[in-house]
Amino acid sequence: NYMPSNCYHISIDQELGIIVISFQGKVYPKDMIDLLEDLFQREDYIPSYFTLYDFSGSTAIGYQMDIGPFVKRLGELRKADAVQKKVAIIVKTPNQKFLINLFLKFAPGFNLQIQVFDESTSCVRWIKEDPEFQERVMTLLEKNRHELSSR
Repeated sequence: NYMPSNCYHISIDQELGIIVISFQGKVYPKDMIDLLEDLFQREDYIPSYFTLYDFSGSTAIGYQMDIGPFVKRLGELRKADAVQKKVAIIVKTPNQKFLINLFLKFAPGFNLQIQVFDESTSCVRWIKEDPEFQERVMTLLEKNRHELSSR
């Protein structure tokens, strides 16, 4: 039986081919590893889908020294499906930007095309130049944020 996490929410839209993951409050490395486990175990998870990480609702991400286990686990999980894909990340605090930049140093090995943004619109536009797609992803983002805030 699945217990939803209080700090993240995953939505997968098969029709749009996108995974949207939103965060709130403090996010620790353990949460990020739990997230990977949750995501990769889902039946509707498709490795090639665009992935959008939305940290705009979270205040902080754990510390620099803790990024190692997350990177290691992601590496193990990614090996199974080394599909090239786009990953968009929305951040808002200097702490988040710092940690994401640290993560980006490891990213070339994961065959991911990663871009970091500080707001939703340009982020969604980067994923796909299709107004209908963009509108629907923005709605998905709103739903995710709402779902989290009601926990």
